[in-house]
Amino acid sequence: MTLKLDKVNRGPHLSTLVASSISREIAQGRLKPGDQLPTEAALATTFGVSRNVVREAIAQLRADGMVEARQGIGSFVLAPEQRAAIRIDRETLKEGQNMERLFELRCILEAESAALAAERRDQEHLDWVRRQRASVPLMASVCTGSLVFAAAGLLTGRRATTHWASLNLLSELDPTVITDVEARFVDDGDLITAAFGPFSSYRRRSGGSRLGAKPRFF
Repeated sequence: MTLKLDKVNRGPHLSTLVASSISREIAQGRLKPGDQLPTEAALATTFGVSRNVVREAIAQLRADGMVEARQGIGSFVLAPEQRAAIRIDRETLKEGQNMERLFELRCILEAESAALAAERRDQEHLDWVRRQRASVPLMASVCTGSLVFAAAGLLTGRRATTHWASLNLLSELDPTVITDVEARFVDDGDLITAAFGPFSSYRRRSGGSRLGAKPRFF
């Protein structure tokens, strides 16, 4: 087994660099499913880092579902079908196209997840949301959180918005909602709803003054 591993440049995220280098070896087939990773000592020497950095890197790979640790033996590469996590290499996101594709993936997953959550809602959950509404002066939702508000009856006859892919679902959950399809956020007094991501822009524009009311976020 011949690996193409080099010393990593010094920086604040050495463990991430080491993990990315090992993951590339896996992706390019030089480390195959079932292969055992070199020892911590060997990897530390190869990369020119401490063994603590190597441990952190392997922990990242385990969290990403790339390898598994076998007590007293070492770490082994997992086959793609064995991996329980969706892995996104941070380095690949430096390319603009890949970042756009990530947002596309999030749109698909989040919108569908919100739809399933709305369809499978239960009364206990909705009652809990209503109790939260009664206990605070201001509630705010980000992205598809407004679907929860609608299902709980909190948006009846009120202006609101949500993630663009879920605008129709918002209207289906409560036809009385006045859906603002153009708004990045809707401030309707004691309820704030925001589309994907832009709630932070509301916070900047408002100077955070409304948030002094300690809203409950969904």
